[in-house]
Amino acid sequence: MIIVHVTNDDGGVGSVIANLAMEQTAHGHIVFVVSNAKRQFFNKLPEKVETIMVNTGRLPIMLKGFPLAKLYKSMRNLYPHDKVVIHAHNVSTIGLFSRIKKLPLVVTIHGQSVFHVSGEEKISCREHLRNRVIKLILKKLSRNNLPIVCVSDYVKRYYSDVVNKGMITIHNGVNASSEKRREPDYFTIAHVGDLSLKKGWNVEFEAFKILLQRYENKKVRFISAGRAMDFNKKSIDDLKLRYNLDDDNLVYYGVVNNVYRDVLAETDVLLLISASEGLPMSIVEAQSMGIPVIATNVGGIPEIVLDGVNGYLVPPNPEIIAAKIESLFDENQKNQMQKEARKVFQEGFTACAMDKAYEEVYLLKCAN
Repeated sequence: MIIVHVTNDDGGVGSVIANLAMEQTAHGHIVFVVSNAKRQFFNKLPEKVETIMVNTGRLPIMLKGFPLAKLYKSMRNLYPHDKVVIHAHNVSTIGLFSRIKKLPLVVTIHGQSVFHVSGEEKISCREHLRNRVIKLILKKLSRNNLPIVCVSDYVKRYYSDVVNKGMITIHNGVNASSEKRREPDYFTIAHVGDLSLKKGWNVEFEAFKILLQRYENKKVRFISAGRAMDFNKKSIDDLKLRYNLDDDNLVYYGVVNNVYRDVLAETDVLLLISASEGLPMSIVEAQSMGIPVIATNVGGIPEIVLDGVNGYLVPPNPEIIAAKIESLFDENQKNQMQKEARKVFQEGFTACAMDKAYEEVYLLKCAN
C-alpha cells in the first residue's frame, strides 16, 4: 500500500505521523509525508519515508488546501499496481475549494476549533469565519462519505453537531521507549509542549514556586521542553534571577530531538495544565514510560489520565497542583501510579494499536 500523509502542522501532530510512519514502513508499506514547509518532526521519520514539499499558493490554506487530487494522480502514475490512500491531518489540509470527490481519503482531526463558546465569550471575526469554513469542509467530507478520524471521544463529541455520521475514534499511540530511567538527587517535574498560557506553563511554575518554599533543601526541579511561545529562554532566565534559582532547579531545553532520552528519562511527574486538548502526545509518551501525569480535565485527557489511578485531573490552581505533586513524594504512591500508567498505555495507546486501527480504515473505506 502507498500511504501519503499530508500535514501543515508540527508538534504533537508530527509525532503522530512519525509513529504511524514507523509502524507502516515496518509492515512493508511505502510512506510519503507531504507538507508546505519543512517540519521539525521530519528528523523523527524512518529513513525509508520520503518527504515532499508542495506550494499551496497565496490563498489561505483553509480555502485552497493541498493539491490532493494532483498528489493522488501522481502516486497512481508512479505505483499503478498498488493501493493508494491519502491521509490528511486536520481539515485545513483539505481546503474549502479542493477536489476530493472519489479520492481515497482519510482525514484525522487532532484537536478542537472554537465552535462552542458561552454567552459571555466573544470570538473575533476571523475566528468566526474560520469556524464557518471548518464546518463547511466537514460537511463536504460527510457528503462524500469520507471517514473522519478523531483522536479522542471528546473530539468526536465536539464535532457531532456538524457531522453526525462517519466519525470514529482512534487514540494517538506511541512506540514504547527503551530509554532507562535516570535517578537524579531531586524530584523532577516536567512540562513537554509549547511554553504558553494555553498550555498552562505559568500555572505550573507557580505550583513549582510553592514547592520550593516548602522544601528549602530544593528537592524539587522543574524542566521544560517545547516551542517558546509566551515564555522563552530569556523570560525563564529572568525568573531564575528574580527567585534566586540555579540552573539545576529551572531548566529549559528548547525543542528536543528525543523526548524520552532528553526529558522523560529523568522525569518523576509530567504536568500539562492546558485550556483545551485533543489527546496530547506528551501524555501518551509519559505514560509509556510509567510516568504519572497531572493535567486539567479537558478534551481527551480524561480518556488516558484516570484521576487517582495513573495521575490526577486538576483545576488550574497552583495550590492544588502542588499538593498533588507532594503526594507523589511518597514512593509507594508514586510506584503504584507508575505501574498503572504503563498498564493504561499498553491497553490502548500503543503505536501498534493505532496503526492497526488506521489500516482497517484504509482498507475498508479508501484503498482503491
